[in-house]
Amino acid sequence: MFKRIINKFKKGDELDNWRLQPMTRELKKAILLTEMVASSPKANLVECGVGAGFSLSILALYERSKDQHLFAFDSYEGFPKGGEFDSPDFKAEEKTAYFKMDIDFVKNNLVRAGLSRSIVDDIRFVKGYFPASFDQYD
Repeated sequence: MFKRIINKFKKGDELDNWRLQPMTRELKKAILLTEMVASSPKANLVECGVGAGFSLSILALYERSKDQHLFAFDSYEGFPKGGEFDSPDFKAEEKTAYFKMDIDFVKNNLVRAGLSRSIVDDIRFVKGYFPASFDQYD
């Protein structure tokens, strides 16, 4: 009998799909971004380091006035070679996926995530490395 009970727990039951799981890193990030934007003054929003666009998708959902813009700064070419202040453990050449995340990839990813094409088209994508690309911010 004890063996049957143990086997039932190993297999799971009909409630497995309803059990809460630990919060993912993405969910925690989404909650923090939501709180940050909701409590900040109505101004331009700037994302530095877009990656695949997860944070950008959240920021893009916030309604902005005609005078407010969302800027998305990134090299859109991957990471540059590390410098003297970077951790020796960081190896840009091993982050190969980031070398494929160009502006078109990010825009398509945002649409795939459920944003309308018009919302995506309103984002001001700024290509280049920091801090040189900040000159393009107006």
